[in-house]
Amino acid sequence: LYQSKLQANPNSALLMAGIGHIELIEGKKQDARNHFEAAISLSQGKNVTVLNAIGYANGNPDAKNGDPGYAVDKLKQAAEIKKGNSADIQVNLGDAYRKLGDGGNAIMAYQAALTLDPKYARANYRIGKLYQSQGAGQETIYMKYFNDAIAQDPAYAPVYGNLYNYYYTTDVIKAGEYLDKWLANSDNDPKACYYRAS
Repeated sequence: LYQSKLQANPNSALLMAGIGHIELIEGKKQDARNHFEAAISLSQGKNVTVLNAIGYANGNPDAKNGDPGYAVDKLKQAAEIKKGNSADIQVNLGDAYRKLGDGGNAIMAYQAALTLDPKYARANYRIGKLYQSQGAGQETIYMKYFNDAIAQDPAYAPVYGNLYNYYYTTDVIKAGEYLDKWLANSDNDPKACYYRAS
């Protein structure tokens, strides 16, 4: 889809960044970097949306490929553009730091996102995920952030999916409640039947 749209609009920096993201997923790191650099060149390094897309593609802690250092650089560049900073950019920056193993800067970026938008559920969810990665001793802290995310946006599906997985082996009733909320707030997924059966 990106390639067909790019043929009609060969100077679209955002489409170029999208192709780079797909290439990262496919493990074609150098091709991806070439497309990212082409997108930056086409937009003269001044398009916040393009820089944010490149940062997200490279800094996503749930993806195995990507260059989180490159993501940090591009996301900082996006945040410095006049009126370019946003909660989304800051959470993507926090994710890139998290992927680098820099929890302190990740928390600072997530907190910056909440300063920009106090109701941005994704920021609280990501803070919770960071504390959850530290083990069961942090349960009070990460549950607070997960509950804050739910309070900010009761339709934010990732927090329900995470809590479903968290309770899956310890409290089937709670797991089932979170599963129902996760599926109700997510796109239809053929795996839903499997999740319900399990």
